[in-house]
Amino acid sequence: WNADFSQTCPAGIEFTLQRINALEVAVLSALSYEVKVPASEYAKYYFLLRSMIIKSGLGGQDLMKNPLDIEGARRLQAVSERYQVGVSKPGGLANFRSKSVGATVALEGSSNKVTAIEQPSQKKIGLEHVMRM
Repeated sequence: WNADFSQTCPAGIEFTLQRINALEVAVLSALSYEVKVPASEYAKYYFLLRSMIIKSGLGGQDLMKNPLDIEGARRLQAVSERYQVGVSKPGGLANFRSKSVGATVALEGSSNKVTAIEQPSQKKIGLEHVMRM
């Protein structure tokens, strides 16, 4: 993430990855590595810092974009509802889960004893056969 952050500054302002890493260590040390923050507090300071950056002129074009409008919120809601319908259907997200191919062996000392499900097939499969692309 620090590598990505080093490339987000507006033109003319550069921070090397080493400088960002040093800043991160300094901040974490100052906080005694106690960095658990409630979501509400994170959001509060995120938007405060964001508005300060915009007002100072240090924000790039990405920060100047308009916030979500009513029409955009409706489109987002429609996409969310379609996703929820897909999740609620039996097997809706089953294709996103991992799949075992071949025999399964129980781990020594495991309380979940699993017997062999099937013998490995000779059929070759590719990633596109087990995942949605």
